[in-house]
Amino acid sequence: MLVLVMGHRLPLARTLERLKIPYIVWSEKPLKNKLCSEQIIVSSFPEQKEDVYDKVSEYSEITHVIASVEKAVIPASNIRLWFKLKRNPHNLILKCTDKLKMKTYLLEKNIPMTKFSSSRKISSEEAIERLGFPIVSKPKLSSGGRGISFLRSREEVELAKTSSCYYEEFIEGTEGSVESFIVDNEIVFSNITEYYKNGLCNKVPGRYSDELNAKIRELNRSVVKALNIKWGMTHLEYYITDSGLYFGEIALRPPGGYIMEIISKSYNIDAWETFILVELGLYASNKVQLESYGSSLLIHPEKGTVASIEGVEDIKKLESLDHFKLNLKVGDVIGKRQGVGENFGYAFFSNSSAKKLDQDIKTSRGFMSYLRLI
Repeated sequence: MLVLVMGHRLPLARTLERLKIPYIVWSEKPLKNKLCSEQIIVSSFPEQKEDVYDKVSEYSEITHVIASVEKAVIPASNIRLWFKLKRNPHNLILKCTDKLKMKTYLLEKNIPMTKFSSSRKISSEEAIERLGFPIVSKPKLSSGGRGISFLRSREEVELAKTSSCYYEEFIEGTEGSVESFIVDNEIVFSNITEYYKNGLCNKVPGRYSDELNAKIRELNRSVVKALNIKWGMTHLEYYITDSGLYFGEIALRPPGGYIMEIISKSYNIDAWETFILVELGLYASNKVQLESYGSSLLIHPEKGTVASIEGVEDIKKLESLDHFKLNLKVGDVIGKRQGVGENFGYAFFSNSSAKKLDQDIKTSRGFMSYLRLI
């Protein structure tokens, strides 16, 4: 067995090493970590089969390909196709990466979602009349909030006309996600994540009513069924609004925001190991139950220069704190955040008491005020 991992995520690599599964990493960015991999490739993802021949020294030995990041999903699918390896249909992969194709297809399957439109197939006047201000312009092939803009004038709408983006109606509401492992067209595990503070703080599992939880799970099942996803891990985002529950998007890959880590702690499973076993066709059914409530807090202050850092020891004394990391020092310059994947540290929390966990999250969020910027 030899696994080609497209895109680098350290927990995935370390889990492969622990399981003694040989692997190769192909990353578009230089790696900061020392790995026990068979080979490390730092290059743009391949566009043709010959690119794999040129870069991968043992390409003929590859038995599985795993995509760990959004940008790697299509290249990973192409490699599976080229080397006749286990894969989901390529048209499914395209639907799970191109947001406009995804929404167009699922709208035909009666999946509830906010209004949207191709930015190229509608006039500015029609877009404004149909979607209202502000119009949300979103990249079709991106995630994590990157490249999103809010259009508030006809001129901005006109300038945003590009084949790489689409328009979406702005809606008021809260967001969250569902993480699922799928084996033989069956959801064998799912978790509902609440975006307590969008882009900064997640809770596992979401603290919703039984009725709303049931609706979220049904939405997830309907989307997975409509797309005919046979195996893998999905990350579906939803919106909760006054007018109902809406589908946001779905990705065929592990989530970011350290959701995998808090799922592992809350359900006493190794989410990364489970992901690998599902990808390799080695998953064995086992009973999973919730053991604690968890949360991840990402640290990313506003733009500015760090003038002082205080209160770290107070955070470390919180009962629910599992792990804390801060990669900032006085004098560091913080730029504008480009996506939820960017952070300068994190805190993981876990507690058998949801109330106590919430209290500690609230206290820890006050940590942002300890980072004084100038």
